[in-house]
Amino acid sequence: MQAGQGSMRRPARANAVETRSLLDAVSAFLLLLCGLTNNAEAQQLQYNRDVRPILADKCFRCHGPDAANRQADLRLDKRREAIADRGGSRVVKPGHPAASELIRRVASTEAGQRMPPTESGSTLAPHEIEILRRWITDGAEYQPHWSFTVPSRPVLPAVENSTWPRNAIDRFVLSRLEREGLQPVGISTTTCRAICGCNAATLISRVPPWFVT
Repeated sequence: MQAGQGSMRRPARANAVETRSLLDAVSAFLLLLCGLTNNAEAQQLQYNRDVRPILADKCFRCHGPDAANRQADLRLDKRREAIADRGGSRVVKPGHPAASELIRRVASTEAGQRMPPTESGSTLAPHEIEILRRWITDGAEYQPHWSFTVPSRPVLPAVENSTWPRNAIDRFVLSRLEREGLQPVGISTTTCRAICGCNAATLISRVPPWFVT
Protein backbone atom coordinates (compact mmCIF):
# COMPACT_ATOMS: atom_id res chain seq x y z
CA MET A 1 0.00 0.00 0.00
CA GLN A 2 2.82 2.34 0.84
CA ALA A 3 4.44 1.62 -2.52
CA GLY A 4 1.20 2.40 -4.33
CA GLN A 5 0.87 5.69 -2.51
CA GLY A 6 4.48 6.57 -3.19
CA SER A 7 4.04 6.00 -6.92
CA MET A 8 1.36 8.69 -6.98
CA ARG A 9 3.70 11.36 -5.68
CA ARG A 10 5.10 13.84 -8.18
CA PRO A 11 8.88 14.29 -8.13
CA ALA A 12 9.85 17.01 -5.67
CA ARG A 13 11.97 18.76 -8.28
CA ALA A 14 9.07 18.89 -10.75
CA ASN A 15 6.83 20.36 -8.06
CA ALA A 16 9.43 22.99 -7.21
CA VAL A 17 9.89 23.97 -10.85
CA GLU A 18 6.16 24.30 -11.48
CA THR A 19 5.65 26.23 -8.25
CA ARG A 20 8.43 28.60 -9.22
CA SER A 21 6.87 29.09 -12.65
CA LEU A 22 3.54 29.96 -11.06
CA LEU A 23 5.20 32.41 -8.70
CA ASP A 24 7.01 34.06 -11.61
CA ALA A 25 3.76 34.38 -13.55
CA VAL A 26 1.93 35.89 -10.58
CA SER A 27 4.81 38.28 -9.87
CA ALA A 28 4.87 39.48 -13.47
CA PHE A 29 1.10 40.03 -13.41
CA LEU A 30 1.23 41.97 -10.14
CA LEU A 31 4.08 44.13 -11.41
CA LEU A 32 2.04 44.95 -14.49
CA LEU A 33 -0.93 45.94 -12.34
CA CYS A 34 1.33 48.13 -10.21
CA GLY A 35 2.51 49.84 -13.37
CA LEU A 36 -1.09 50.41 -14.38
CA THR A 37 -2.07 52.03 -11.10
CA ASN A 38 1.11 53.82 -10.06
CA ASN A 39 2.38 55.32 -13.27
CA ALA A 40 1.66 58.94 -12.34
CA GLU A 41 3.53 60.16 -15.41
CA ALA A 42 0.93 58.61 -17.70
CA GLN A 43 -2.16 59.42 -15.63
CA GLN A 44 -4.04 62.58 -14.84
CA LEU A 45 -3.28 63.61 -11.28
CA GLN A 46 -5.96 63.17 -8.64
CA TYR A 47 -5.81 65.03 -5.36
CA ASN A 48 -6.89 62.13 -3.17
CA ARG A 49 -4.63 59.59 -4.85
CA ASP A 50 -1.52 61.61 -5.66
CA VAL A 51 -1.44 64.88 -3.74
CA ARG A 52 -3.19 64.40 -0.41
CA PRO A 53 -0.81 61.61 0.72
CA ILE A 54 2.18 63.92 0.19
CA LEU A 55 0.63 66.86 2.00
CA ALA A 56 -0.68 64.66 4.82
CA ASP A 57 2.72 63.07 5.37
CA LYS A 58 4.91 66.14 4.97
CA CYS A 59 2.79 69.25 5.57
CA PHE A 60 -0.41 68.72 7.57
CA ARG A 61 1.42 68.30 10.87
CA CYS A 62 2.09 72.04 10.94
CA HIS A 63 -0.40 73.26 8.34
CA GLY A 64 -3.41 71.01 8.81
CA PRO A 65 -6.54 70.61 10.94
CA ASP A 66 -4.73 70.42 14.30
CA ALA A 67 -5.01 73.98 15.65
CA ALA A 68 -2.63 73.24 18.55
CA ASN A 69 0.29 72.48 16.21
CA ARG A 70 -0.61 74.82 13.36
CA GLN A 71 2.12 77.20 12.23
CA ALA A 72 1.85 80.58 10.43
CA ASP A 73 -1.95 80.37 10.65
CA LEU A 74 -1.89 78.32 7.45
CA ARG A 75 -4.01 75.34 6.52
CA LEU A 76 -3.07 73.38 3.42
CA ASP A 77 -5.95 70.95 3.84
CA LYS A 78 -8.42 73.68 2.88
CA ARG A 79 -8.26 75.02 -0.69
CA ARG A 80 -9.77 78.39 0.23
CA GLU A 81 -6.99 79.05 2.71
CA ALA A 82 -4.21 77.53 0.60
CA ILE A 83 -4.97 79.80 -2.38
CA ALA A 84 -5.81 82.92 -0.34
CA ASP A 85 -3.81 86.10 -0.87
CA ARG A 86 -1.30 86.51 1.93
CA GLY A 87 0.04 90.02 1.59
CA GLY A 88 0.75 89.86 -2.13
CA SER A 89 1.77 86.22 -2.34
CA ARG A 90 -0.09 82.92 -2.40
CA VAL A 91 1.00 79.62 -0.95
CA VAL A 92 -0.78 77.92 -3.84
CA LYS A 93 -1.52 79.94 -6.97
CA PRO A 94 -3.55 77.71 -9.28
CA GLY A 95 -2.00 77.45 -12.73
CA HIS A 96 1.22 79.13 -11.62
CA PRO A 97 3.61 76.84 -9.75
CA ALA A 98 6.53 79.27 -10.14
CA ALA A 99 4.50 81.92 -8.27
CA SER A 100 3.39 79.50 -5.54
CA GLU A 101 5.15 79.79 -2.21
CA LEU A 102 4.58 76.08 -1.62
CA ILE A 103 6.81 75.10 -4.55
CA ARG A 104 9.42 77.69 -3.69
CA ARG A 105 9.70 76.38 -0.15
CA VAL A 106 9.70 72.62 -0.79
CA ALA A 107 12.22 73.01 -3.62
CA SER A 108 14.53 75.44 -1.77
CA THR A 109 18.10 74.39 -1.05
CA GLU A 110 18.46 76.92 1.79
CA ALA A 111 17.98 75.39 5.24
CA GLY A 112 16.18 78.47 6.56
CA GLN A 113 13.67 78.48 3.68
CA ARG A 114 13.11 74.81 2.93
CA MET A 115 9.91 73.12 4.04
CA PRO A 116 9.44 70.88 5.87
CA PRO A 117 12.04 72.40 8.23
CA THR A 118 15.32 70.57 8.66
CA GLU A 119 14.64 69.76 12.31
CA SER A 120 11.51 67.83 11.35
CA GLY A 121 13.67 65.15 9.78
CA SER A 122 11.31 65.04 6.80
CA THR A 123 11.88 66.08 3.21
CA LEU A 124 10.13 65.79 -0.14
CA ALA A 125 11.59 63.56 -2.82
CA PRO A 126 12.06 65.10 -6.29
CA HIS A 127 9.15 63.12 -7.73
CA GLU A 128 6.89 64.38 -4.93
CA ILE A 129 7.82 67.98 -5.68
CA GLU A 130 7.09 67.33 -9.34
CA ILE A 131 3.65 65.95 -8.46
CA LEU A 132 2.86 69.12 -6.48
CA ARG A 133 4.11 71.25 -9.36
CA ARG A 134 1.93 69.41 -11.87
CA TRP A 135 -1.04 69.59 -9.53
CA ILE A 136 -0.75 73.38 -9.25
CA THR A 137 -0.21 73.70 -13.00
CA ASP A 138 -3.46 71.77 -13.57
CA GLY A 139 -5.39 74.14 -11.30
CA ALA A 140 -4.73 72.82 -7.78
CA GLU A 141 -8.15 71.21 -7.47
CA TYR A 142 -9.05 69.57 -4.17
CA GLN A 143 -11.35 66.58 -3.61
CA PRO A 144 -13.45 65.57 -0.60
CA HIS A 145 -12.00 62.76 1.44
CA TRP A 146 -12.48 59.46 -0.39
CA SER A 147 -14.83 58.19 2.35
CA PHE A 148 -17.31 60.93 1.37
CA THR A 149 -16.98 60.32 -2.37
CA VAL A 150 -19.41 58.09 -4.26
CA PRO A 151 -17.42 55.38 -6.08
CA SER A 152 -17.66 55.46 -9.85
CA ARG A 153 -16.53 53.01 -12.49
CA PRO A 154 -13.73 54.25 -14.74
CA VAL A 155 -14.27 54.38 -18.48
CA LEU A 156 -12.94 51.24 -20.13
CA PRO A 157 -9.93 51.98 -22.35
CA ALA A 158 -10.07 51.31 -26.08
CA VAL A 159 -7.98 48.37 -27.28
CA GLU A 160 -7.01 47.10 -30.71
CA ASN A 161 -7.29 43.39 -29.94
CA SER A 162 -10.91 43.38 -28.83
CA THR A 163 -11.17 39.57 -28.87
CA TRP A 164 -8.63 38.99 -26.06
CA PRO A 165 -10.27 40.70 -23.06
CA ARG A 166 -12.78 38.59 -21.16
CA ASN A 167 -13.59 41.18 -18.51
CA ALA A 168 -12.98 44.81 -17.59
CA ILE A 169 -9.62 44.17 -15.92
CA ASP A 170 -8.37 42.47 -19.08
CA ARG A 171 -9.05 45.66 -21.02
CA PHE A 172 -6.91 47.76 -18.69
CA VAL A 173 -4.10 45.20 -18.82
CA LEU A 174 -4.26 44.94 -22.61
CA SER A 175 -4.42 48.72 -23.02
CA ARG A 176 -1.14 49.09 -21.14
CA LEU A 177 0.47 46.24 -23.07
CA GLU A 178 -0.50 47.81 -26.39
CA ARG A 179 0.78 51.20 -25.24
CA GLU A 180 4.13 49.58 -24.50
CA GLY A 181 4.17 47.81 -27.87
CA LEU A 182 3.60 44.38 -26.30
CA GLN A 183 1.13 41.61 -27.02
CA PRO A 184 -0.51 39.18 -24.57
CA VAL A 185 0.69 35.59 -24.72
CA GLY A 186 -2.69 34.02 -24.24
CA ILE A 187 -3.01 34.25 -20.46
CA SER A 188 -5.92 36.38 -19.26
CA THR A 189 -7.03 37.38 -15.79
CA THR A 190 -9.29 34.32 -15.73
CA THR A 191 -6.20 32.13 -15.92
CA CYS A 192 -4.32 34.38 -13.51
CA ARG A 193 -7.14 33.95 -11.01
CA ALA A 194 -6.59 30.19 -11.10
CA ILE A 195 -2.84 30.68 -10.76
CA CYS A 196 -3.29 33.00 -7.79
CA GLY A 197 -5.61 30.46 -6.18
CA CYS A 198 -3.01 27.72 -6.56
CA ASN A 199 -0.33 30.00 -5.21
CA ALA A 200 -2.45 30.99 -2.21
CA ALA A 201 -3.15 27.33 -1.42
CA THR A 202 0.55 26.57 -1.58
CA LEU A 203 1.50 29.48 0.68
CA ILE A 204 -1.13 28.56 3.29
CA SER A 205 -0.67 24.80 3.38
CA ARG A 206 2.92 24.64 2.13
CA VAL A 207 1.72 21.83 -0.15
CA PRO A 208 0.95 22.36 -3.87
CA PRO A 209 -2.75 21.64 -4.60
CA TRP A 210 -1.81 18.93 -7.11
CA PHE A 211 0.34 17.05 -4.59
CA VAL A 212 -1.34 13.68 -3.87
CA THR A 213 -0.66 11.74 -0.68
